[in-house]
Amino acid sequence: MSKTDQVSIVERHLEKMILAVVVVLLGLSLFRYFASSPRRVELAMVRGKQTVPPAKVDALLHDEVSRVEEEVLRAPAERQEVADYLRQVQALQTPQAGAGLMGVLATPLASVNAVGPDVQPIELAALEAALPAPDKPTVIAGREMPYQQTGAEETDTAHVICIYPWSGLDGQWRELLRQARVPSLPVVAGVEAQAQVQQEDGAWSDPVAVSGAVPPDEKGQPFVIPEMPAFDGANGDKVNSVIVQLGDIGWQEDILQPVYYQIWWAGRNWLDWTTKLPKTEVTTAWEDEKAKPKEPVKVAMAPKPQAVVRRGRASNLPGSPKFEGINMAEMMAEYLRTEGQDEEADSSDREQIVRDRRQKSEERAKQRAEEAAKAPEAPQPTFVPDLEWQKQLGKVLVWLHDSSLQPGRTYRYRMRLKFINPLLTYANSVVQEQDARQPYVYSPYSQWSDPVRVPRVTEFFVTGQSNNAVRVAIFTRHYGQEVMDQFTVLPGQPIGAVKAMTLTHPVNGTSDSVSVDFDTQAIAVGADFNKPNPGSTSGRPAVELLYLDEQGLLRTTLDINHQPRGSPEAVRYKELEEQVRLARKAAEATAATP
Repeated sequence: MSKTDQVSIVERHLEKMILAVVVVLLGLSLFRYFASSPRRVELAMVRGKQTVPPAKVDALLHDEVSRVEEEVLRAPAERQEVADYLRQVQALQTPQAGAGLMGVLATPLASVNAVGPDVQPIELAALEAALPAPDKPTVIAGREMPYQQTGAEETDTAHVICIYPWSGLDGQWRELLRQARVPSLPVVAGVEAQAQVQQEDGAWSDPVAVSGAVPPDEKGQPFVIPEMPAFDGANGDKVNSVIVQLGDIGWQEDILQPVYYQIWWAGRNWLDWTTKLPKTEVTTAWEDEKAKPKEPVKVAMAPKPQAVVRRGRASNLPGSPKFEGINMAEMMAEYLRTEGQDEEADSSDREQIVRDRRQKSEERAKQRAEEAAKAPEAPQPTFVPDLEWQKQLGKVLVWLHDSSLQPGRTYRYRMRLKFINPLLTYANSVVQEQDARQPYVYSPYSQWSDPVRVPRVTEFFVTGQSNNAVRVAIFTRHYGQEVMDQFTVLPGQPIGAVKAMTLTHPVNGTSDSVSVDFDTQAIAVGADFNKPNPGSTSGRPAVELLYLDEQGLLRTTLDINHQPRGSPEAVRYKELEEQVRLARKAAEATAATP
């Protein structure tokens, strides 16, 4: 039997079968395309259904979308009623929920119709009566040179400092507000002060409001405390947003303890104004609680003056290293610079040269150390603990700066604090409706501070006689430092004149000859060179000068050497002498630094 007889019928006709299947499928496809497909698409449009060919579907949909968008833009906006969330808060003002709100949310006046059974309404007068007054202020006044954005100019400034008994306020308010289910979170909205000037007859003038001096921000914008909007019963959200803003610890520090400019110190440094801040109960309590660092932190210069090129005088600043031995690096560098000049010298001569140079280097190092030691130490600023710690202590430091003083006048100050009314917008917690509308409450004024006299810019003191003329020492200020010079005057002559002196500018650090005005605007009228002075230990007569002051009043002054040691004139003379000595010592140390 041959092999061809063994092939099955399927194998024999497989190709034909595959071709037949393909033909059938192709036929079905052609039938569906030509016979079954309508070749049109039905679209559900806004204006009704439309049947279009497939090629026009995209364009039609694009036109429809554009038409719908135009109609949406032209259609008027529908106002939707906003839920009365504050009314819902009113329902939550219960002993449990009210305490949890922490005063951030409040109840609008218009939505209050009844008082809850657990709320005992109070009067605002009760809260005002519970406010304690600040302690008696301390005033530090005098002429100083603050570093401002516009430059450095001398001003007569008073730093007014007091302590507010925060524990007394918090304790009394907490008890009263707990009955009304209102959180007790005192928020200070301002510090107010009044000043009085002593008149010639000793009486005090009427109180005048004091505007504290606060530096502008980095952009030159003035410091402004946000004002509380008037509560109208429906703007509770806006009112509470201001309360939350002012309640921030940063704002509270800016209000209670505002920043101030860096101040020029005659010892050649820009210092923080807190170097003038006296020790208080707050600062002493902090020092008692926190251990002082082992090494005191030295005062650095203010950022802007520090950036000024000091021309190699940085070693003159506080904290500069003192002499601790021979500077071997400097000695070796000097030796290597001149080593080639000594190649022809023998070994013994070379050793002698090295010894001589070592001795000279050591002498120069000691000299620089001695001159650096003459530089006066800068006063250290008084550390002020953070405000939260002060509140926990129960005593808060409060201060302001008054730069509107006039030299030669005597001032006194009193202060009070302005608080946000804790009942503001809490109309269901007050007896009288207006108590929930009043934005602020004020503490009582403190006692008046002790009188403080602002020294005159130019002061003179009789120091003796010379050739029938009166010898006077005149003090004045220039470039933020006290300067002094001696003058002799005869009857009819003005006391003081303009003199040239070499001083260092505090901003650019240059030392130049400048004209210093020592004019006191006073005129000598006469002199008594044999004024009896029973209090003198030497038994010699004193010198008394009769003169007209700058206001045209006739006055007399006695030789300072014959004044009692405790007299105001003698004390002031010693203070000015010390300030001049400090400035000269700093200038000598600066000039001695290479």
